[in-house]
Amino acid sequence: MDYQQNEMIMDFYKTIMDYLDIGVYHVDRNRQIIYWNHGAELLTGYKREEIISKHCQDRLLEHVDEHGTCLCLELCPLAATIEDGQCRKANVFLHHKNGHRVPITVQTLPIKGLDGNISGAFEIFMDNPAKENESEKIKELAKLAFLDHNTNLPNQNYLMMKLKTILTEVNQLKCHYSAIMIRIDNYTFLCDTFTQAVVDRILNTAGITVHNNIPSTCILGRWDHQTFLIIVPTLSPKLAELLGKKLCRLIEQSTFSIQKMTVRSDVSFRCGQLQSAADETSFIEPILQAPYVK
Repeated sequence: MDYQQNEMIMDFYKTIMDYLDIGVYHVDRNRQIIYWNHGAELLTGYKREEIISKHCQDRLLEHVDEHGTCLCLELCPLAATIEDGQCRKANVFLHHKNGHRVPITVQTLPIKGLDGNISGAFEIFMDNPAKENESEKIKELAKLAFLDHNTNLPNQNYLMMKLKTILTEVNQLKCHYSAIMIRIDNYTFLCDTFTQAVVDRILNTAGITVHNNIPSTCILGRWDHQTFLIIVPTLSPKLAELLGKKLCRLIEQSTFSIQKMTVRSDVSFRCGQLQSAADETSFIEPILQAPYVK
């Protein structure tokens, strides 16, 4: 097979990949991006013309692991595959163009030239099991005045209603629930520094990041102006603490730029197990009294 035939075959496969919903991109040995499919545009928010000729280590996507460690430099699975020719698979969190973090599974595959040497690599990525389409749920919440319009999340009225239902399960059926509260600590500074539209975007970015990175069985809503509440079924207090730490790291890694200034949230959390109580107010009170931690 000559060089021209090889290029024709590669172009054929890239045409097919443009019809896939999963993200695919191709880098050369220097990790310069030379192909970016439509699925990658959908998952990241970045158009092809914004990405082609950039390098994956330029940190546009800025993959991080669950500990918030950036993988773009020393820990990049794509760079390792180019180096040793081994396929790799990892669960990471990419940085969407809008600022929030998206959980994805990535796979890297080496590409070899006609001489048998590695000429680059493909990265294939897809979102972790998709959450159900919630557009109808959002419409229903809005009708019932249970929607926080800044974040498109349920508001405190809805959360109190759900707590009342869960309290019955805990009191009568001995079900186990934990609760996590995540607070944007620098909310006042952000309000004093930026316009309301930017503050709303900060809240929306944090809300999307949390929503994308919790089990679908959780109940998430905006508790007050700077706080989100997550109600988690069957999770032990220790696991709830680990989830709270993970979510804080991901929110703090969810940034965007305004007039060359990077906007980020400082966050902390508190959590605990929901215990039997007389009513929904006393049910959530121990969580409200718990100290915030990083």
